[in-house]
Amino acid sequence: MSDARKENRDLWDSWSDEFQALWNADTSDGRLPPVPFPLTEHGSLDCWRGDLLPPVEETSFAELGCGGGQATIGAAREGVDAAVGVDFSTGQLRHAARLRDFYDVDAAFVQGDVTEVPLTDGTFDVAFSGWVYFMVDDLATALGEARRVLRDEGVLVFDVPHPFYELFDPETHELVRSYHDSGPRERDRRGLRRGHDLLRPHGRGTPQRTRRRRIPRRADSRARE
Repeated sequence: MSDARKENRDLWDSWSDEFQALWNADTSDGRLPPVPFPLTEHGSLDCWRGDLLPPVEETSFAELGCGGGQATIGAAREGVDAAVGVDFSTGQLRHAARLRDFYDVDAAFVQGDVTEVPLTDGTFDVAFSGWVYFMVDDLATALGEARRVLRDEGVLVFDVPHPFYELFDPETHELVRSYHDSGPRERDRRGLRRGHDLLRPHGRGTPQRTRRRRIPRRADSRARE
């Protein structure tokens, strides 16, 4: 493992408790943390899926850069045939395993990098990656790995944050500059723009702003034990 990747993995390991605390911050008393199904609103799945995917109960699902495993567990709760999460951070995977046990679902977690996914070729109907690829240096390899683990008719679903989130003040949440401002943008030592907003999925697929955090840059994924 390169020094940069080791540093990034260590950053996520050290930050995993704080990151998952942010995710769980708005959990109601007596309720389990949210585990949204990442593909679409529940009621529109059949319409959205069309001919792309088999029925949910026959779908195999892989989350690449799973972090605390929320999407993997959400897919397992939705009734997919198999749900597997991959991440490079043992700290994040520890949270994923704990959350899986809380929900008592059948989901597996594997430690690995999104640029070198430790999964078998042509195995999954869906590969999902949420808020990961914008932090990956070797994007072509990461996308190639997603394609490798998918079946011929498989689908890659991913999301990345829009730069618009950077325009808000972290304390007041007020818009402080124009999206069309072409001036210089300050970056921290990890390479990300300062003041990147972190949005936490809330409910099914609806992002909800938490307080702004600085996210560690990394060349790979997040993890499991």
